[in-house]
Amino acid sequence: MLPSSSCFGGFSAGYTRGSMQTTSASRLLSSYAPYHPSSRSRGGLSSLSRRLSFKPRRLVVPPPAAASSALSTTSSTTSTSSSTRSEAFNRDTAPAFQLYNTMARTKQPFLPRPGMQNKVTMYVCGITAYDYSHIGHARAYVCYDVLYRHLTRLGYDVTYVRNFTDVDDKIIKRADEIRERDPNDPLGEPVALAAEFSRAFHEDMDKLSCLRPHQEPRATEHIPEMIEFIETMIGNEHAYPALSDDDGVGGDVYFAVDTLPGYGALSGRDPSKDNRAGERIAVDGRKRGPFDFALWKGARKNDSIKWDSPWGLGRPGWHIECTAMIKKTFGGFPIDIHGGGRDLQFPHHENELAQARAGQGCCQCDDPSAASEPDSYARYWVHNGFVNIDNEKMSKSLGNFFTIRDVFERYPPDALRHLLASAQYRTDVSYSDTALEMSCDTLYYTRSTLLDGELALAATIEAGGDDKKANPKEQLAIAATAREACDKAMEDDLNTPMVCAAAVPILKAINDICQTKAGRKMKGRQAALEALLAAAYDTFDRLGFVWGGSDAAEGHRSSLIEYKAAALQRAGLTEGDLSERLSAREEARKNKDYAESDRLRDELAKLGISLQDGKKEEDGSPAWRPVPRTGEA
Repeated sequence: MLPSSSCFGGFSAGYTRGSMQTTSASRLLSSYAPYHPSSRSRGGLSSLSRRLSFKPRRLVVPPPAAASSALSTTSSTTSTSSSTRSEAFNRDTAPAFQLYNTMARTKQPFLPRPGMQNKVTMYVCGITAYDYSHIGHARAYVCYDVLYRHLTRLGYDVTYVRNFTDVDDKIIKRADEIRERDPNDPLGEPVALAAEFSRAFHEDMDKLSCLRPHQEPRATEHIPEMIEFIETMIGNEHAYPALSDDDGVGGDVYFAVDTLPGYGALSGRDPSKDNRAGERIAVDGRKRGPFDFALWKGARKNDSIKWDSPWGLGRPGWHIECTAMIKKTFGGFPIDIHGGGRDLQFPHHENELAQARAGQGCCQCDDPSAASEPDSYARYWVHNGFVNIDNEKMSKSLGNFFTIRDVFERYPPDALRHLLASAQYRTDVSYSDTALEMSCDTLYYTRSTLLDGELALAATIEAGGDDKKANPKEQLAIAATAREACDKAMEDDLNTPMVCAAAVPILKAINDICQTKAGRKMKGRQAALEALLAAAYDTFDRLGFVWGGSDAAEGHRSSLIEYKAAALQRAGLTEGDLSERLSAREEARKNKDYAESDRLRDELAKLGISLQDGKKEEDGSPAWRPVPRTGEA
């Protein structure tokens, strides 16, 4: 049983209207700082910063090569370069890592292809760029970001590729609608529309601290490869042209599913017993079989985007894109890992696999068992779970559809990342305001504790540091146990809920050192804090939160400001509103009107503002922290 889902570029194309030619403190990671939520402006942030005498910093995501290099330094097991690791790689002593393979229906030890040393190829299906990306996309790409980081941490030299579908029925329809409203709107061109939403997607992923893949091929840049691949399948008698309909100016090409024994091995579907068509559009009477799917779609008279082909003007079908791009980008089949959402298992991934087999020759195609052989296309098929909205599947038709940007209007990006990354990747995530606010609560406690730890460590060092004979065995054991627990959790099919659980005793130990009398006077305080903080950063690094570095305290404080500003926004309060209520409560306490004081406190608590009596902010005002809302005041 899986754990529960919660825990403590550039774009160009030779395009003309109507046609297109086929042309850690120093403890962990001081060199790398991904996008941090503090870099975004939100109502109330600036004045909160002034009150706390702190100026938020702007952090940027490094380019892919730099990100890959930086990630290599996070591994606690190796500090050698990728080339050195490759030369020393031994399959018999490779890092233990069990990864669930959809094709095998079980967890399997992960190993790269024989003869490839430590080199790993990973392809993840990207977005169809016709709208802003939704939280289902965030779920998928946070999952594969965690996988990519983990493989790199283990010492693998990973080539991570994720595509853009930039020609599709949905893109064309959206562009046509825009052009009808305004013929001069540049987004009325399908290519320009896809480019705009691809750019927006990158912005969203950067805010979620998802590292950019090394390559992001686009469908429109690989039309010749798709045509060549289709011709090969026709030659192998696994595809056939079909005449265009009355409105068509070019012919279609379909994949003949019944010519390929073993079709359905990945999804478990049997075409002879299932009458659902394996494509995005309605069943076409010109197809030989209901499961046959389009490889090439002949252009219609008014189509705004089309390419020349042996079958006339048209454009590629959806499924052929990934197969052709994988072959071109990686130089052939198989790749090590092919990932995507569980909804892509059928028909998309099933059809990708069928195309790859059909394009490799009849000796490969005639064997029904070949479909499940790892060398046919991908050695490990990985699929992430869905996002449910208040326990219902997210759907535009149900009116419970949220874009990533919708979430960012009310919550810090790392709250969404925490909600998604803390769930085991194969499970479904239940998304709700309450779940997000619980993630905010967890992150506030975590980063407050880490900030306290950083400040305490700095003060201890400034005061002269530890007695060299001091040996804080208990704290060192907590740190070591947490690291071991994280290793075991990640080795078990990326069991991120257990990683979250491993952080609990670390944070408690830091709190004890910082908040208790015994902790403030303990011997070995410096060594204990250094070990615990390093273990904490190592733990959250597994989830993609790179918080360590020489400026760690600054980052924590910046995030706490961000969380508070977001909480005020959700509560519908300005800083002035809050100040008035706090002053009124202070006056009630001064007058010993405890009933009124309690009423004001409880009213704020319902709005997600928890007062911390006995504590003060740096400007002397009553201290408070964000908490999940319990109602309306």
